[in-house]
Amino acid sequence: MGAGYSAEWLGANLERALDERGLTASDAADALDVARSTVGRWLRSESFPTVHYLADLCSWLGVGPDELLGGAP
Repeated sequence: MGAGYSAEWLGANLERALDERGLTASDAADALDVARSTVGRWLRSESFPTVHYLADLCSWLGVGPDELLGGAP
């Protein structure tokens, strides 16, 4: 990851983006065809999505990668 990116920011920003859209982790898992536990690990800042899943997640949420990965939430 680039400088300034952290798993903590990803988890917080992803949770915020889902909440703002009235979506759940299960909705994200279904949309991306991944296990609910995978999305849970992203939300708990335990792992990052692969580049492929990050691109799909951004497209699905209608956000850019910097909105999910960069800056303090």
